[in-house]
Amino acid sequence: MIISKAVSAAAVAVVASLAAAGPAAASYPAATRVAFVNVCVGKGSPLKRCECLFNYVQSGETYKVFLNQASAYEKGGAIARIEITGAARCGLT
Repeated sequence: MIISKAVSAAAVAVVASLAAAGPAAASYPAATRVAFVNVCVGKGSPLKRCECLFNYVQSGETYKVFLNQASAYEKGGAIARIEITGAARCGLT
């Protein structure tokens, strides 16, 4: 299983590379989903749970908010509450 902090760290890496590719938009680019899920699975979590977490986060915040939270986390800020809640809901804690 993966802890939510590891998912957030993975999200930071994914989002940082995708942020350079295009501006934040109201919807998530398809590449974000693929990268997020691949990193999550790469950390040892089941595919379905990683997809669950991504869906949970995507349904609860805009892509722009997701980028801002990942940036804040990368600078030492707290893990986004939605990721903690989503990780617990999806069985990743």
